[in-house]
Amino acid sequence: MLTSSFHPIPPPTTQATPDAAVVDYHDGLLIEAITTQEDQPVALWSVIHEIVAAERPAGRTQRRELVGCLLSRVRSLLIWGVLVRDGKRNVRLAPPPKKPLPPPSKPLQNLPPAPDPSVADWFTFEVGGPSRRVFRV
Repeated sequence: MLTSSFHPIPPPTTQATPDAAVVDYHDGLLIEAITTQEDQPVALWSVIHEIVAAERPAGRTQRRELVGCLLSRVRSLLIWGVLVRDGKRNVRLAPPPKKPLPPPSKPLQNLPPAPDPSVADWFTFEVGGPSRRVFRV
């Protein structure tokens, strides 16, 4: 059984969290603290300080290790797309992924090749564009 440096990993809960995102105990703490605010952005440092205060580390060194661990887990959750930044200081849970678009009902057809260019088009074809605009009525 994996253990963190502060607490053993509790058994999995039945909360609705992304399965691939929650890897260790600290991920669960972060997601739980952020979900209490629902869809509102949450100040990252206030969440981290709240978790650290609840963990009650024995000394300054353990407190710094816990803050570093939490910041590392936040970075991983941001990379995985579980959390989303909302400004410089705030984070929130990412919205659920959108359903993929259905395939087109009718397959796309390629157009037949263009007929040979006419004599009037050869000059513009070789030069790279018309030298003047011609409006036909």
